[in-house]
Amino acid sequence: MKNFVTPLLFALITISGIYPQTPSVEIKYQGHASFLIKFDNGRTILTDYGISDVYKEYGYESPIAKLNLVPDIVTYSHKHQDHYGGVFPDSGSIKLIGPETVELDWIEIKTIPAYENSLTTADNFSYVFNYQGIRIIHLGDVQSLIMNVDDPIVRGKIIDLYKDKFDIVFVPIGFKSYIADKAASFALLINAKVIVPMHFWTNAEKEKFIDLMLIKNGSVKYQVEKSALFTYSKNKNEENTVVVLDLVR
Repeated sequence: MKNFVTPLLFALITISGIYPQTPSVEIKYQGHASFLIKFDNGRTILTDYGISDVYKEYGYESPIAKLNLVPDIVTYSHKHQDHYGGVFPDSGSIKLIGPETVELDWIEIKTIPAYENSLTTADNFSYVFNYQGIRIIHLGDVQSLIMNVDDPIVRGKIIDLYKDKFDIVFVPIGFKSYIADKAASFALLINAKVIVPMHFWTNAEKEKFIDLMLIKNGSVKYQVEKSALFTYSKNKNEENTVVVLDLVR
């Protein structure tokens, strides 16, 4: 893809807009690790829009729904085909594949190094979207951290990488092998009000993760919310919630 934003050209993009009184966002699940985030100022971000069912011949199902609008910004954690390369209406969308710092109508985007296949060498990016105090993080692929979450040193690294408080976190819960139990332990280390599972290959993985989140929480009581569209605002009380989004149809 030739038209990725460059640090020199888009290190900082600021476009004027109207300040929202109570900021809010709407989130739809395109599938696998792809979400469409719509902010109440009209701007949209599309995450990790990969090729639908690209590994299905190997037994890994990852359907990604067709997109019919032009997103303002598209973020890619890395270039694996289940995260990158999906075709969508493209009419000047800003494309990011970190590390970047971008601002667009009060939406600030920054990246954090992410670790899929190594504990020492970052091989993709987590994206943080900050909109008027609403902080959303798309973790990308962090399965190396997840698989080693029981190691005290790795737990310390996870806490250090993701030390900020988040409103919403998108957490990968599937990998080449079963990791739902460790993904639940990982999710509980992230200081987030709302946990949204992503990047799973079967519904069984998803349901197991939900069950684990309800029992691996110590003294904290989690609730589960299932819907096709999730709306979040700063004055909405969504503490300790697992949100399971239906695939867009």
